[in-house]
Amino acid sequence: MVPDGLRSRVAGAYSTVNYGIRPLRALIGGELATPAGLRVTLTVAAVGGAMSALWLMASPIPGIRVLGRTGSPT
Repeated sequence: MVPDGLRSRVAGAYSTVNYGIRPLRALIGGELATPAGLRVTLTVAAVGGAMSALWLMASPIPGIRVLGRTGSPT
């Protein structure tokens, strides 16, 4: 849980990290994919995407029914 006063800072930090790392990931992916070829690269990407969805389904997130705070406000 992030306090209301810090939500914009947390969102800004998350966006900076997320969007800032994308060029680096693209370069690394290109360097790794060049010797392997397009078919292998796309297969690895598809398997990685499927595994990330499986990881999410194994987490407690799908069981959440109510969003918001629990307990008394501070």
